[in-house]
Amino acid sequence: VKTGKKEWQKSNIWLDTHMDEQLKKEAMVREIIRNVQEGRKEMKLIVTDKIALAIGGADISGFEKMIEREVGAEEILSEAEAVREGRERNFSFEGNDISLRIVPKVKRVMK
Repeated sequence: VKTGKKEWQKSNIWLDTHMDEQLKKEAMVREIIRNVQEGRKEMKLIVTDKIALAIGGADISGFEKMIEREVGAEEILSEAEAVREGRERNFSFEGNDISLRIVPKVKRVMK
């Protein structure tokens, strides 16, 4: 294996740190996914356990399939359709209050 040392000249790198609306929406969706995964862990669900997920206070249009795939959701319900069971999680993103309700779809029998 050949290795070598490269010397770099001083240079500038410019980054556009402005987040447009699409990037903000994607960041919010990632935060939703992270919160659902934390909720699944607290509920001791395993990877193959499917859930129903209700999301309130967030526009997730265009990201429904991604969320379903990432969190193992069989369906995403509106806040109005949500049943009052499962685990509720609330968090704030960019000043918006977002509520999640995670409902396991299958009850496993523990031995």
